[in-house]
This record gives sequence, C-alpha cells and structure tokens, in this order.
Amino acid sequence: MIAAGDCRHGARRLLRRAEAGIDRDAGFSVIDLVMGMTVIAIVMLSLTYVMVNSVVDVAFNRQRSTALTLANQATEEVRSLSPGVITNGMKGAADATWSQDPNVAGNCFEQQPLDVNGAKAATSCGTTTWTTPTCPTVVNGPPTASSLALGAPLSPHLACYSVGGRTYGVAVYLTGDPNTPPLTAWAVVWWLNPARTGLENHVVTNLSLSDCLLVGTTCGATS
Repeated sequence: MIAAGDCRHGARRLLRRAEAGIDRDAGFSVIDLVMGMTVIAIVMLSLTYVMVNSVVDVAFNRQRSTALTLANQATEEVRSLSPGVITNGMKGAADATWSQDPNVAGNCFEQQPLDVNGAKAATSCGTTTWTTPTCPTVVNGPPTASSLALGAPLSPHLACYSVGGRTYGVAVYLTGDPNTPPLTAWAVVWWLNPARTGLENHVVTNLSLSDCLLVGTTCGATS
C-alpha cells in the first residue's frame, strides 16, 4: 500500500512542477512579446523611411518638371524674336543683369562663344562649371509674353519667378557666330531649396535657331 505521506509528498512535487511550468511559460511569453514588438518596430521604421523618401522624390520631380517647363518656354521666347533681334545677340554690360551672372565672365557658355552685340564674343572657350547667379527681383507667377521687357529674354537675360511658392531663376544665353549660323539659344533654370539635396537643382535646354535666321523668316514672330 502507498502511505499517505508518500501521496502528500508526491502531490507537492507535482504542484511545484506545475508552478515552475507556469513561470517558465510566462517568461517565454514576455520574451516572445518583446521580440515581436521589435520586429514590428523595425518594419514600421522601414516603411516610414520608404514613404518619406517617396514623398521627397515626388516633390523633387515636380520641381524639376516646373523648371523644364520654364526652360522650354524661355527658348521658345527667343525663337519668337525677329531675326534682327536674334542676330544682334545679347547686350553684355548694357544688360542690367549681366553683372549678376558669373557664367558670362569669359563670354562663353557650354564651351561655345556668346553672341554679344551681334559678334562672336570669344575666340576660344574652355570647360566651365555652372554657378548659380544672383537672383534679381522675383516676379510672382510664371512669365507671359506680355510681361517680358523689350528684348527679353536676351536682355535682360536673367529673371526670377515665384511658382508654387518656390523661387525659380531663368537664365538665357545665345551662342555662336551670327555671321555663320546656326546660333543656339540656351536656357538654364534653377530653383532654391530643392526637396532632394545631393542632386543638381538646375536644368538645361537648348534650341537651334538656324531656321529663324533665314532671310524673310521670323519663326512666327511679330516682334
């Protein structure tokens, strides 16, 4: 027969084992919870990083798209000028914005001589790096044909506009020899405080004006 003492002793052992099992299970549950929360936190941080970068990329692309629109508009404005105005070229020191633009210091742009006052302004051009000019007075809204000064955008060749709450600068250059076309109109548009740092905050477009300089043509212009 099994003694009563043995039964009580065995019951106590079973009770201690059960309690120990409960403690162990509770410990594992807390560890599992902490690990799970850590994994979720890592995933959430990763998703947040991706979402923030996506928003920044969209904003930067929108800024760049606006700049390209302004640049294309500027070259088309040059194209709309009469042949005489085009061949007379940029105005050099007579342009009120000339001294604000370090990119015209050597009378060259994109390794090509500028057309200044109807003449090739340099005999040779080296490699240059774009330098953001000083922005003149900022005008609200994108430019319109009626708002441009006479001779613009060749003189003044710099202008700044506020579009979508952001300042965009527009610089126009005319390169080549008016005696031996084609001439090329260049437009550089930059913007302040870009959404994405580390990338170029300016765009460059160009347009050949050879057809605009043929005798009797105005490229559709009336100016």
